Amino acid sequence: MSDHSPSPGDDQASPVLSTARMIEAVDRLIEVISAENQALAGGLPVAAAAEIPLKLTLTADLGRAMRHMSGTGQLRAERHTPERALLMERAQRLEAVVAENMARLDGAIRATRHRVDAVMAALRDHVARDRVYGKDARSTALRTGSAVGRGFTI
Repeated sequence: MSDHSPSPGDDQASPVLSTARMIEAVDRLIEVISAENQALAGGLPVAAAAEIPLKLTLTADLGRAMRHMSGTGQLRAERHTPERALLMERAQRLEAVVAENMARLDGAIRATRHRVDAVMAALRDHVARDRVYGKDARSTALRTGSAVGRGFTI
């Protein structure tokens, strides 16, 4: 991507990127996010999370390059070139892939919340059914036959 390795948050670094190299970088980001979308579609949110560092690096590099190219007037100078048109087309594709990614991540979060809620409801139901109360009407322990919390005072 960039010809040097800026430290994280190094916005002063000016990566030397041509529009063609930026297109390559956007294509790589599209590839990474599309793979994440496939993992999410297959129900593998953990696999999708593995790509987060790469996505952050690619996004930061592109942001620095865009600021550099805008600041130097390179983007304005290339306004009517075929490469600039291709970059804009790829940017629109990236936007669509990111929108899909956000929708899939939202769906994965909702599904996870649903599963956690179901587990918690089952656990609460199980604990409520197996409580044993002492003379003072306080829960003293779960029934001996219970697999959850055996020997603990609640």
